[in-house]
Amino acid sequence: MCCRYYCARRGFYRVAKELDVENDSSFICQEGEIRPDDSASIITAGNGRLAFAEAKWGFVGKQGNLIINARAETALEKPMFRTSIMTRRCLIPSEKFYEWDYSKNIAEFTDAAKAIIYLAGLWYIYENIMRFTVLTVATNESVLPVHDRMPLMIAAADARRWVLDNNTFQDLLSKEMPALNVFRAQEQMTMF
Repeated sequence: MCCRYYCARRGFYRVAKELDVENDSSFICQEGEIRPDDSASIITAGNGRLAFAEAKWGFVGKQGNLIINARAETALEKPMFRTSIMTRRCLIPSEKFYEWDYSKNIAEFTDAAKAIIYLAGLWYIYENIMRFTVLTVATNESVLPVHDRMPLMIAAADARRWVLDNNTFQDLLSKEMPALNVFRAQEQMTMF
């Protein structure tokens, strides 16, 4: 689930304003379609505030494989994710994300109100590089026809609590996901 997403530079200006994200003028937002192992702009904790950071998509597994998603339901139990979910949560801003159905046809998901979608994530440092993974949950009705998992999305009103509050974030793991718009391209692209 969730192996590509998209965000344009204009989206980061909206994010900075909407969430009051600390933005160093030297920070360059990664934009466009983001794929596993790409560098991307995420939102982490910085000096008690939300701050942009650059990270590569995917935790590195024992065999060197990329772990791009983690199940929200079990992240607290898994050794690979336990410390990150307790102390290193992040948000991945996107304007849309893509999913492939079982026939490998692509579908594009956007927020019904055209808002930025904040994907819930975890981060850690591996070989001096910040890396992140996206948390997933069981789908709601808008995603179910395409896939059985979807990203955990955090509402803008809950962004600070998700990233900064190590004591009260856990109820956000089981919140109901909002309805999304789905678009299926006329000419289908495939993952392979």
